[in-house]
Amino acid sequence: MIVLVKKPDQSICEIEVNPKSLGQECLDQVCQKLGTIESDYFGLQFTRKNGGDPMWLNLRNPINSQVTGSSPLRLQLRVKFHVQPHLVQQEVTRRLFFQDLKLDLVNGKLIASVKETARLAALLAQAEQGNYNPHSQHYASLPDTCCNDDFITQVMAEHIRLRGMKQSQAEHKFFQEVAALESYGVELYDAKDTNGRSVLFGVGPHGIHLYSTEPKMECLERIGLDLMLKESLNGKCFSVTYPHEVNGELSPVTTSVKLQSKEAAEALYRAITEKHEFFICDTVQKEIRSECVRDFKGTLASIFTENTEYGKKFMFDVQRTWKEVYDHTRRTLHRAGATVTKSPFTDPAEQEEAACAMTGVDEESSVKVLQNKLETITNGFTCKVCMATRLDTAFFPCGHLLCGACAEQVEVCPHCRGPIQQRLRIFLSIESLSDECPIQVE
Repeated sequence: MIVLVKKPDQSICEIEVNPKSLGQECLDQVCQKLGTIESDYFGLQFTRKNGGDPMWLNLRNPINSQVTGSSPLRLQLRVKFHVQPHLVQQEVTRRLFFQDLKLDLVNGKLIASVKETARLAALLAQAEQGNYNPHSQHYASLPDTCCNDDFITQVMAEHIRLRGMKQSQAEHKFFQEVAALESYGVELYDAKDTNGRSVLFGVGPHGIHLYSTEPKMECLERIGLDLMLKESLNGKCFSVTYPHEVNGELSPVTTSVKLQSKEAAEALYRAITEKHEFFICDTVQKEIRSECVRDFKGTLASIFTENTEYGKKFMFDVQRTWKEVYDHTRRTLHRAGATVTKSPFTDPAEQEEAACAMTGVDEESSVKVLQNKLETITNGFTCKVCMATRLDTAFFPCGHLLCGACAEQVEVCPHCRGPIQQRLRIFLSIESLSDECPIQVE
């Protein structure tokens, strides 16, 4: 069976699997082609024949039991569990996150102010096109919800301020600033509250967010994933119970919403459970791993054979927590002799300079850069043992430096653990670098 998987950059990856293969086999093949081993952050989505919002493919169940239709089947690779940028260890994974977040921005799924959206759109333009060019500039990746002349003017002004920032740095900054939004990684579900008002029920890495849609978008309620006491599902209705402080006392409160369909309610229930396990728990609970349902034929078969797998479908699809994914990736990269990719900023000074370029290189930012450089130089002339006295003694043959008092108390060099054959007094003609630095002029 041929499966066409649309990647976040909208290109198509074609793979071949057995019709009865599990969804995990399909995802593994896609991630192998892309070169990422951090596959636990991703999932595959499909759209039902009757339309509606895309659904997450349960990777622990057979593909043909979830997606109907003839070959080729069409799926979409998206980020399912949105972790913070510093936890992403492979450059290819970071690139996939960037492309996925770009889709969310363009499709209007990021809840942000107009100013924040313009800033993100400018970073996106800098990452894809480089410095602003008035003769050939065009903005193709803009959200439809606020795409007008005033908004484009704001984007243009922000883009001009980013002049000099490398495209790789702009991409990384875009990832960081989206990750700082409250709506980062939030899945939104259309629902109605107990009063019949239209609301959006959001589920993200930090918890549950209930948004009103009229007269304007605003957050009505926030519930941390770690605060949930109970969640229940009854047809189209979903309820969550959590502690709420009233008059200085905590008491359980229940929030209920009605989804548009039973499938949407089940998807919401599954999303909350999986995100709670992934982001809050140290390891996935056995009860969550084993939770399953059976169809009618499977139920009959289980009467005669207790351990049969016939007609069995797992409800939840989370196999590792973010901590386990992070540790597993580090170990895998270490065994393979690979290095963890770092931020495009090679050192703090370069990061500060890039920040200055981003804000227009104002005087305050320039002073901050100079202060950081001064602190670095100051630390370089201070004894690394006592951290209070200037360097004035060199060890031979290694050449490392300490202050005289510390140098007399060590048997081997504390820097390289090498033998000390001789201690030599040195004299550095330097000026005092700061009021707090103990370095004096010789």
